[in-house]
Amino acid sequence: MRDRLKEASRTYPDFKLFIFYDDPLPTDIEGRDYDFAGLVDVEKVKDSILLDDADYYICGPVPFMRMQHDKLLGLGITEARIHYEVFGPDLFAE
Repeated sequence: MRDRLKEASRTYPDFKLFIFYDDPLPTDIEGRDYDFAGLVDVEKVKDSILLDDADYYICGPVPFMRMQHDKLLGLGITEARIHYEVFGPDLFAE
């Protein structure tokens, strides 16, 4: 998927791509294969993603989305500009 996303970023100049690997392999090289080690952290890319008129779309498991949602709120993004869709094992959790 990384290679497909990198191709999209070359095709569309406004496409901003940041690759996070939560557990890079020993053969993965930072700056070539990925940009940041660890979970997605909007704090690390805020200067590139925070726009005055942007909406923010989050998808993933509920704990991940909660973390991203709360970080966006902490960065001053209003609730009305944050959108999300649940998928993953938490979809049917009781």
